[in-house]
Amino acid sequence: MGSMNQRKFLEQYVYALEHDFTSPSGEPATWASNHPKHWGQEMAKIALNKSASTPTLSHDNKLLAVGIDGDVHVFHVATQERLQVLSKHTDVIEKVELAPCAVDHLQRQSETRYILLSEGPVGEKHIIVLWELDDHGKLVEKREGKSALANPAEAGEDMLCLEGHLAPFGNAAFSPDSKKILYVTHKETTQSEPREAAFLPCINVWNTESHHLRHQLLGHEDTIMWAAVSPDNLHIASASWDGTARIWDLNSGTCLHVLGPLGGQLWSGAFSPNSKYLAISQGNPKTYIHIYETGTGHPVSRFEGFHRAAHSLTWSPDGTMIACGADRGELCIWDPYTGDERMRWRLAFDNPLMSRLAIVRKVQFVDGGRKLIFQINEGTVELYDFESNTKKQFTRRLEDHIDKFSRSEMVCSGDSRLLVVPDADGVLRLWDL
Repeated sequence: MGSMNQRKFLEQYVYALEHDFTSPSGEPATWASNHPKHWGQEMAKIALNKSASTPTLSHDNKLLAVGIDGDVHVFHVATQERLQVLSKHTDVIEKVELAPCAVDHLQRQSETRYILLSEGPVGEKHIIVLWELDDHGKLVEKREGKSALANPAEAGEDMLCLEGHLAPFGNAAFSPDSKKILYVTHKETTQSEPREAAFLPCINVWNTESHHLRHQLLGHEDTIMWAAVSPDNLHIASASWDGTARIWDLNSGTCLHVLGPLGGQLWSGAFSPNSKYLAISQGNPKTYIHIYETGTGHPVSRFEGFHRAAHSLTWSPDGTMIACGADRGELCIWDPYTGDERMRWRLAFDNPLMSRLAIVRKVQFVDGGRKLIFQINEGTVELYDFESNTKKQFTRRLEDHIDKFSRSEMVCSGDSRLLVVPDADGVLRLWDL
């Protein structure tokens, strides 16, 4: 039957489509002017020379942070100047994330402007580190009464440490208002052996203003794959391998609804922009995307258009469409309320073994929902413009040889103007969208 790995895939891969985007009248999408674009045509680049985490951009698009080995590197976006190297982790950093809102200087009585978290090992423990940065992207040194993230357990250190993990799929650790952080303890699966209730997977809600643990949300009986705060900052939702999703009241910590069991492992989720609906991805044994009402827990629809795992979920800003990237190089767009498919994009492979390694990830609506951007896990980024029915592509040239996929994903700025791609050659490339 043969075998396939990343090296073989990259040696044999030729970009081709089985299904492409189309206009409402059925016209195939065309390339935008000067596209595809290739390595060497980027607006700027930062040579990291090592594999990096997925980067993160500040709310004002001034700062860019990325994990390289066990250090967090902070750069100025406009100049690509390295502003700070933050050291605490003792092994590879898994994730970095800048809070989506600025810190209020006067309210906090501190110099802190940005809050940055990093996740990775510290000795034998898995730790989430919270760093405070000033207006210039520099670490705020802790002084009595001046720290926005005080923690007696870390007295004398310029960071706060929380023991735990971030949920792995598609979630932001910070709430939209930056006042809460979600992280998971006892994350290991219970499939090998049962555990006592006190040691089952737990969602922890950390308050960044009071500097205390607000809630510990128990109820899931297997690994929690996704957890997030709703856009209106009123609810938390979670999805687990135990086959259930849960909706919690953020203020009280009360579990309002248990959705399921749904007959298989749940992997990821996404709130609608108005927080009234919740999409949940089921990936095993069958792939479904379930839509529920947040307030009542009632089911709305179920999309059955995928045959393989589909993890990268996103809603359009007006809530009328959902897009999801999946295994086998596939992306679908559909109506979340009826389940009716609107559009499908799929890579073409002569060798079916290659399709098993192709994953569409980091799917996002940008530019007010006028465009959709996503990444193929071999590195290529595509952007589709619904209004003009045109496509943009950012990829390597045929002569740019790599032998493995990048472990990290692209990030797009909040104003939809900047694309940052951590490529497998150890370079961060900045593209003008």
